Amino acid sequence: MALSRLQPVINGSGVVIHTNLGRAPLPVKSVAVGTGHTNLEIDLATGRRGKRAAYLEQCLAELCGAEAALVANNCAAALVLILRHFTAEKKEVIISRGELVQIGG
Repeated sequence: MALSRLQPVINGSGVVIHTNLGRAPLPVKSVAVGTGHTNLEIDLATGRRGKRAAYLEQCLAELCGAEAALVANNCAAALVLILRHFTAEKKEVIISRGELVQIGG
């Protein structure tokens, strides 16, 4: 039973973000910040609930020279947003079977 516990390993696979090895390792500073409270969804100026991705969206828009930006937390959500934008008047989208990917399970 002791062998079934998570153990640190060295990724010698050649795959930088290996899904079987816990994906991307967290930097030490990120772990330190994540152990306490943060202003993830609170606007420090008003004390009210804020938007989780507001800072990232602001930075992304500035980097791209865009008026605004939108961040999705996964590929499926991003695909839905893209499809809704480009197919506003259509009711269906055809996707080849080879492009369908199931993550997990």
